[in-house]
Amino acid sequence: GAGSPEAKYEKMHPAPFSFTDITKLIRFFTKHKAKVLDPFVGVGSTIKACVELDREGFGVELSPKWCEITRQRLAAESNHELDDEHLVCGDSRKLKQYFKKETFDFIVTSPPYWNILEKKDHKANERVINGHDTKYSESKSDLGNIEDYNKFLDDLAKIFLSCHDLLKPGKYMCIIV
Repeated sequence: GAGSPEAKYEKMHPAPFSFTDITKLIRFFTKHKAKVLDPFVGVGSTIKACVELDREGFGVELSPKWCEITRQRLAAESNHELDDEHLVCGDSRKLKQYFKKETFDFIVTSPPYWNILEKKDHKANERVINGHDTKYSESKSDLGNIEDYNKFLDDLAKIFLSCHDLLKPGKYMCIIV
């Protein structure tokens, strides 16, 4: 909820993945010591849930800003330092360069929205007033900045196909859209 400690970091991101929600999914789909990947880690809710549930969390994040906030969050809220293997500050289009085939027991993510964050509504105005970002990043590599919807879907589909190859046989992937 808005008053929870997690909200401090989640509010910073324009489209946060709730720590409470991801914790339920990880608990349901994995066992202790399982390896979990979030290819769009944002502010680190997935990795934090893994730490708290005794799973090994991995994430990929394009934006150096969100990578740094994830590191700060894990240090502050879970007394956990992330190394470059567990938090890759890079492009999810290159997942197979970062991880070996059949590494993960569970892959879970809330992928970037297409250009919905470009919409100027009362929520966007409220974020501006509160000094929060209204976009993921300014990077041309950011899926949220792709103008052509079909290109966005193609790029996202390629990432999800790469995710399939990283899953151990018989394991699960959950995409929150």
